[in-house]
Amino acid sequence: MLIERVEFLGFGSIIAEQVDFAEDRLNLVIEANQYGKSTMVEAIWALIFGFSSSREGQKEKENYRPWQDNAPFGGIIDLTIQNQCLRIIRDFDSDSVQVLDRTSGADITRDFVEEGREEELGYRLTGMTRDLFRNTCLVGQRHLDEHHAGGNPDLRNDLKSMADSSKPGATSATATDVIRLALRNFPGSNQTAPADEVIAELESKRNLLLLRIQEMNDDYGQVASWLKEIADIEQQFTGQSAGSAEAEFNNLKLEKMSLEEKTVVFKDRKGARDSIEKRLLELSTLTPLADETLLNLNELWTRRESRIQDLLSFGQDVRPEHSEFERIENDLVDKYPGFDQLQPEEANTISSLAISLYNLKRDLDEDRRALQETTVTRLERLGSDEVVAAPGRGLRALSEEEMEEARSYASLMVAFNEQLVDSQKKLQEAEFSRTDIEEKQKANRLGNIGKGAGLGLLTIICFAVPPLISEIPQFITGGLVIVALISLLACFFFVGKAINFKSFMQEDLERAQREEDKIHKVLQQSRGKVANLENTLAGYAAKTGLSSKEELNEYLKKATSEEELHEEQMTKENSIKTKEQQVRKLENDLAYYFRKVGRDTDQIDSQRAMDLSQDIKQYWEEAAKLEEQFSEINNTKKQMEFLEAEIKDIEEGIRPILDVAGMDHAVELDEAADQIEELVGVIREKQRLNEDLSKLDYDMSGYESMVSSDAQLQAQINQINERLEELIQLNPELADCPEPDPNNPPTAVLPWGASEGDKEELRQRKDDLLVRLRTTISNRDNSYLDCVEELSTLDHELVCARRARLALELACQKLEESSSQTYEDWSEKLNNAASEIIEGLDSEVESLVFDNELNISVKLKGREEPFHPDEIKTKLSTGVKEQVHWLARMALSRFLSHQEPLPIVLDEPFSEADDERFINVMKFLLDEAINKNQIIILSCHKHRHEWLCDKLSEEERAGLAFVEKSAVDMASL
Repeated sequence: MLIERVEFLGFGSIIAEQVDFAEDRLNLVIEANQYGKSTMVEAIWALIFGFSSSREGQKEKENYRPWQDNAPFGGIIDLTIQNQCLRIIRDFDSDSVQVLDRTSGADITRDFVEEGREEELGYRLTGMTRDLFRNTCLVGQRHLDEHHAGGNPDLRNDLKSMADSSKPGATSATATDVIRLALRNFPGSNQTAPADEVIAELESKRNLLLLRIQEMNDDYGQVASWLKEIADIEQQFTGQSAGSAEAEFNNLKLEKMSLEEKTVVFKDRKGARDSIEKRLLELSTLTPLADETLLNLNELWTRRESRIQDLLSFGQDVRPEHSEFERIENDLVDKYPGFDQLQPEEANTISSLAISLYNLKRDLDEDRRALQETTVTRLERLGSDEVVAAPGRGLRALSEEEMEEARSYASLMVAFNEQLVDSQKKLQEAEFSRTDIEEKQKANRLGNIGKGAGLGLLTIICFAVPPLISEIPQFITGGLVIVALISLLACFFFVGKAINFKSFMQEDLERAQREEDKIHKVLQQSRGKVANLENTLAGYAAKTGLSSKEELNEYLKKATSEEELHEEQMTKENSIKTKEQQVRKLENDLAYYFRKVGRDTDQIDSQRAMDLSQDIKQYWEEAAKLEEQFSEINNTKKQMEFLEAEIKDIEEGIRPILDVAGMDHAVELDEAADQIEELVGVIREKQRLNEDLSKLDYDMSGYESMVSSDAQLQAQINQINERLEELIQLNPELADCPEPDPNNPPTAVLPWGASEGDKEELRQRKDDLLVRLRTTISNRDNSYLDCVEELSTLDHELVCARRARLALELACQKLEESSSQTYEDWSEKLNNAASEIIEGLDSEVESLVFDNELNISVKLKGREEPFHPDEIKTKLSTGVKEQVHWLARMALSRFLSHQEPLPIVLDEPFSEADDERFINVMKFLLDEAINKNQIIILSCHKHRHEWLCDKLSEEERAGLAFVEKSAVDMASL
């Protein structure tokens, strides 16, 4: 991956600027302190990956909004990735991004990301998450030193944060902690408890229900034997007496009543079953979604509602410590209003700005004093010159501007005099050329006259010869006549040319005349300028009391020795102006932070800025103590964040189902809650109806057939009626018997031959069996279905709880296994990369070793024992620690650049390194690193890098590319 150009249209303090980077050279961006180098690094990161949609990401986005109100918030970056030339255009105001192929100019955004998922562009381009790219390729100012001073318990956590594909606060270790916390706070019936306790409680309830159901089944299983025993007892009371007939008659009537009741119940339940089936058929036509999809929607929607309720319950769980936490937190906010908008690292930025402002103002005061002293010295030296020693002839008669004008006029007069001399020479050359042309015209005229005279004489001779000689042949005479005519014509031609002799070389003559006129004009203008200059100088001479311009020129020549002093004065004035601009820029930069916390910006000085920096540090220290003191509340907040993320994932799963249902994708779920409830209501009603149907089927399981049971019951009733008619015919008095009481059935008369004790025992036994029979049937009718339903619910809860516990335990186990495997693989690759780097780097580090837990041990030259992680922070100097962390970053970058070389951007990375370490690292970058990765270094230490150039060879200096920013043509965008 190669960064070729970055155009900062508007990002923080950088407005309408662009930077071009080289590929095979070490790019050095040298700018003044507080120019915005760190902002440039953040801009490169943001242009590739954009800002996170989280609250922290949006807050960071607002921090980098352009300082100019009318500036666009965005930029353009040109990249080359896998031989493909790309241009990424981002508009952070609208959160839009466009990817262009620079070769063809085509828009290829959709080749990388789908619409609505533009935040994944950086991952698609680099194969890395935004935070992994940040932790490997971009090294911010003091970032290396901050890793060992960031409060982590050991260096391993730093490297795990670097190696993790998410932000440092969401590593696998953090996820494991959250999972274990969820296992310790498992939702139970009334409160949260450890998962094992919740499952044990559910199992205990289930066992009690199983025992109760088993008892009811056992009792119900004895009903048949009880009925047989009752029948046997009644048979022992058989006889032909009216009492036995009446008992049989009443028992038959009771049996008939029971059968009629069963018939009514059967019809009612069969009607209810038919009604349920009809309603189920109607519900199937209400939605195009399949039952499986509706079940999925119901599960997702129910889970969403449950998570929302959990989220609300977390928010409503206001305990005394919550109130205390909120009180202290509010006191902290009241004490430091608006400080939550500033980050801890911004305190270092503000203190750096304050120190720079203090140093600049101090240097500015010194420069002003030096300028005043230089001005006084110069005036004294000029005032003491012998040319201006006389009264009225001193330098004080002319202002500085007039003095400079006099020098300029004198120089111009010399130049114009030289121009006059050159013009006169050119004029002489032009006059000579014109005279030469005129001479050539005269010579040409004389030649033509001679030629015409000769040809005229020849004509006369040709006409005169024939009359003088009478015997000349005819053809000779004809020839002489022809020659005479030709000669006459030629004579006329040359005579005409002699008459118009000025046409010969007429263009050359005109050109020479124009040149002569032009030179005359230049001479006239030059003489006029010289005359004006002489008059002006004469005026200056009169003003200074000198007698002539020549004397003034002499004075100016003698005053030339003051030029160096004057230049020095001008240099100091320019330096003062530059520093004043820098002071204003620093004050504007500090005003930005002052406004964020609502402090007055009318008077900004270094002391107020240092106070603000200290207040920011104090605020975050107190906030950290508060967070540590109320860690449980922070865990609650983490759980709430986890619930919010789960709700978001659930909503993403609901969206496709709603699309199939034909609902508008743009509508928020809360707005579509009624429609979703209708869909969910359909499947819930189906589930309820199916449950009712199952209960009815269970209740009707005693009937042989849904079709024939009604007829069978009626047949049994008819048989009983026939027997009742027979008994009435035998005993007519039975027709007047009262209706028997089902709760107190009649008993038969005592059987013949039985003693009274036996009879009483049989009656007591029968009564006991009837009580037990009624109790068992009543309990089964009233409680059995409820127990079965409760058992089903408990089984479902128990299965869900076991699955949830198993899923969490497996997730924790897999995360730990994955992390362990990843760390082992990384340690091997990082050790190889670190060895390669150390071999090419002349430093005091002999070896850098990563173990399987990514702990680092460092061995320095001349020392037998290595430094372990806890010793690196406490025993190594800041410069060595910085070098160790830099080596870790370079090893990580080299490992990740195996397939596609990654650019490495370093913002003032070696601020704590001494000269020797600085030279060694820079030589390594020039000799080794730039052959594998594009290197970009941003720094404000111009003199240090100039000193570095003096220490490098010609070949090494050729590898440096001093990159300068330029303005962006906003009109062409």
